[in-house]
Amino acid sequence: MEMLLARALGFTQHEPDADSRFAPRLTRSVAIPPVLGLESSKEKKKAGKKEVKGNGCGRNGAQDQNPIPGQWPESQSGETVLGEASGEEPAKFLRTYAKTLHAHSIRPAEFTEFLDGLNALCVATNTTPADLLQADIQMDSPAWILRSFIEAANEAFFAPRGLRVSFQSLSTLVDAAKIPEERGQRAGAVVSALDEQATPERRAQALHPWIEALELNVPEPSAQTLLLREMSERFRMRSGDSPPRVETHRTGTESSEARSEQQSSDPPHSIPELPANAQEQTNSPPPSGGQWATPWFAPWGLGGRGRWSSFNTPANGTFSTRGNPNGGRGFANGNEKWTAWADSWCQWGDEWGKQWEQYGEQFEKKAEELQRKAEAFEARIDGRAPPQNTRSAAGPSTNERASAASMCGPEGLAGQTTGVLRTETEKPLSVNPSNEKIKDDLLKKLSKKEHDDDDDASSISSGSSDSSSDSDSDSEEDLRDPEKIFHSRVRQINESAETSARKGKKDQAEIFHEREVAIEKAQRERTALEQKIEAKKRKRELRKEWRAKKRELRKEWKEKRRELRRGGENKGKGKEKKRENKAVLREAKKVHRQRVKQLRREMMEARKGLKEEQKNLGRGQGLVADAKAKQMVWVVVENLGV
Repeated sequence: MEMLLARALGFTQHEPDADSRFAPRLTRSVAIPPVLGLESSKEKKKAGKKEVKGNGCGRNGAQDQNPIPGQWPESQSGETVLGEASGEEPAKFLRTYAKTLHAHSIRPAEFTEFLDGLNALCVATNTTPADLLQADIQMDSPAWILRSFIEAANEAFFAPRGLRVSFQSLSTLVDAAKIPEERGQRAGAVVSALDEQATPERRAQALHPWIEALELNVPEPSAQTLLLREMSERFRMRSGDSPPRVETHRTGTESSEARSEQQSSDPPHSIPELPANAQEQTNSPPPSGGQWATPWFAPWGLGGRGRWSSFNTPANGTFSTRGNPNGGRGFANGNEKWTAWADSWCQWGDEWGKQWEQYGEQFEKKAEELQRKAEAFEARIDGRAPPQNTRSAAGPSTNERASAASMCGPEGLAGQTTGVLRTETEKPLSVNPSNEKIKDDLLKKLSKKEHDDDDDASSISSGSSDSSSDSDSDSEEDLRDPEKIFHSRVRQINESAETSARKGKKDQAEIFHEREVAIEKAQRERTALEQKIEAKKRKRELRKEWRAKKRELRKEWKEKRRELRRGGENKGKGKEKKRENKAVLREAKKVHRQRVKQLRREMMEARKGLKEEQKNLGRGQGLVADAKAKQMVWVVVENLGV
């Protein structure tokens, strides 16, 4: 680890210029964001493709698993390393640069070397962002190496230039940058920095202009940096905190593995020897066909002894010795069995194809029938007759019937049973007023529904529309996730600002002002939506609690009334006893009504308190974003002595 740390601190060998002592102090901090979301996943996919290549699977995988006799075993380069262990990923920071560092004699190549060394140490020690934010770091903690790296970099490189570097959470950085909360500027900056779908350029400019502008046009990693990365990966594999290494899965029985080990141990110069009776077999006449017959299980069975059976004792063929010297007799009619097996498979395939053909015909008939029903329904809605079947196989077409009808008169022959077929198409179409009314009503309902859907969609997604947020639907679908809606809206605002900046038709100040106004409006909409959701939840809880109390009071009253009607504990007869029971019942009913009124008063007071809480809401929202901001780590370069 000392060697890895020394290589990571190689950038400190660059001496500062003489005039760097007179460099102006930084007016704004230089903050480097972490790599997260899409960039991290893309790099993992590229690394995964490189690791999967050559793992012994695929077209050439079988050859890697079964080496040729006389060949040295290949190196285990096909080992597959799993992804990250269960838990958080190692911290990684964006390779970027700020122009203001040039006045302090810090060039882009030197600063990117610092970031590359930091990333390499994070990977080697498997240090997570949570480890970097710990206040008390122990000697055995993985973040101890990172703390030593930062202290050495400050002492040898940044301090002589009047600067210092440290790790800070996003919430601490936002407080130090003094980003105002007016017009939603603070919320917009935090959301832009936390957006995992944002591009690196947008994330680098998320906190601008409250921090220095960052550039992504930096030099490519040098050869020393690439070597440092490779060393960090190897160190991580060897360390105990690294993810487990899993060798390429090999199939086969224990005997095949032992045989492969025995063959792999054979030196490259060894040549398989011929069997003792090789001379006798060479003098025997060759079999018909010019090839030695092998058993039907040649590559894997007993006769072939593996895929390299040509180096072993030849198997029994047609003209070879009777029986197998190493086992029982071979099969003489193997070809006939294979032929019967192939014929059975061909027959099964033909039957299966016929079944699917019948299924396709049935499906086609059902589709045609469904189409006819749909056309008939459409014709019934339009107030006209359903279309007739115009297939040639079912009879003459409409034109042919019309021509025949014109020859025999408008109505055709009275007693004719063949020839002209009477159809409804000969008469003029008559529109039923009731059908026309139904059609108009359906069209009005559909247009009204589409108009309502468009209003709901525009009121939620478009923050620049003139419609009020009060027209939003009260359903749970619309009030499901205001934080997600706010993030999406801020992403759209940032994209619009970038598009305007690329066009160059507006000044940067005007674009920044429009962005602030749009984010402020999105913040107000999010606050209103959160208040609405909170009010609905609180109101639902109060209603549930009130119903439970009311149900309990009603249950007690029913039990009390049942007991009084039965006469209570002291049962008796006479008018005096009945009069006493009625008096007690009236008193109990009066008490019950008072308790119900008290419960209603409590309910009204709770509703008033809920309305007061809604008025006081509006600040301190976005708890999820605040929690994420406390966990995100940035590398901050600021003035020495701050």
